Amino acid sequence: MLCYYGDSSDVVGICLACGRALCREHAAEIGDRLACKGRHEKEVGSLKRAASLALEGTKIAIGLLLVAGLALAAFGAWQAATGELEVAGLPLVAGICFIAFGGIWFFVDRRQSTNR
Repeated sequence: MLCYYGDSSDVVGICLACGRALCREHAAEIGDRLACKGRHEKEVGSLKRAASLALEGTKIAIGLLLVAGLALAAFGAWQAATGELEVAGLPLVAGICFIAFGGIWFFVDRRQSTNR
């Protein structure tokens, strides 16, 4: 494949902003990403920052799921221990589901972050 900008140079990557094939001369490296030199550096930098903010949001969401799950499960267990069995089932099951979902999400996110 040849560079989009008309050279007969081989492609080294694709611009993250526009998807065009770039040779080394026309590619600007923004961290570990590529952009069209003189055209899309700013956009690729913004995309990279947005991606890192999304990752932080994911970590916060996982933490909230785990904390809410622990609180619900503890409340359900306390209700069961005090003999309120008709009230204990829903929070206990919901808490266990929240904890399971948060744990699965944590390990999937961790696996994906090692592949990035």
